[in-house]
Amino acid sequence: MSKLRTRNIFYPPTIFYFLLAICYFLFAMPFLALAQEPVRLYLEASQSAVAPESEITIDILLSSKQPINALDIILHYPKDSLIPITFNDSDSMIDLWQNRHWSDNNGIIRISGGLFEPFAGTGGHIARLTFKALLPSNAKVLLDNADVYYADGVGTKAEVSMGALGILVTSDAPFFSVAKIDDTNPPVFESLEYLKNPDGSGGYLAAFKAEDDASGVKAVQIRSTQWLGFDQWRAVESPAKLPSGTWKYQISAADNNGNVFLASLYIFPELFKKIGAVVLLILLVIIFYSIMKKRKGKKHGF
Repeated sequence: MSKLRTRNIFYPPTIFYFLLAICYFLFAMPFLALAQEPVRLYLEASQSAVAPESEITIDILLSSKQPINALDIILHYPKDSLIPITFNDSDSMIDLWQNRHWSDNNGIIRISGGLFEPFAGTGGHIARLTFKALLPSNAKVLLDNADVYYADGVGTKAEVSMGALGILVTSDAPFFSVAKIDDTNPPVFESLEYLKNPDGSGGYLAAFKAEDDASGVKAVQIRSTQWLGFDQWRAVESPAKLPSGTWKYQISAADNNGNVFLASLYIFPELFKKIGAVVLLILLVIIFYSIMKKRKGKKHGF
């Protein structure tokens, strides 16, 4: 006679599922809400109404519940009403700039960069722009597009809410000017080095981090030489690609008060190649003249 094998199976009562649901809403949902809360990008202006020819500052700010470490922002302004005259990054959260296209006067400003230390909190300062008001108008400045990335190790793109502001330019408003910052010290390079181009195309990159704690870095320029003369100065962001064969380059950083710092660097592997090429050329010339001298001596019977 066969034996019937049985086992007890426990079915949790309905109250168990009810308590489980309560725990989920109490503990899990707040974290999910936090993860889905968008990053806020917004603008703050020093004045809302100014007379023509006035100067006005606009700060680009960020607030985020979760740490972020990279961003790419596009800002639009009416080029017939406002013109950007300075870009101040002295108090910026950005450590490594990739783009700072603000001075083209075409109505579009694009800035992007990364943070060495991720930021989370309110009122994170990205940059301060100073505009000059032109014709009377209702000027609208708005953040048109933005990519912000969380510091989660995989570069997750955040949802972003973006703000705008209006500036009334009218002769009925007061005239304003931005006080000049007392800054007599040039920018400094917190880091300055060269490294091999990692994309396999050869050559070197000039990597740097320029800072100015007062008026902010206006521009970084670089020029290089492959043999004797330097090429033309060009504006760059870090890292800047150097022409193939560069053995020496000069890099300068200027702030918004006109102070300039200049540094010269040698790329020693390329320098040794140049020295070797020159030495080889000299040896070849010496050998050539020695051979010619011997042939000339034999021709005259010496």
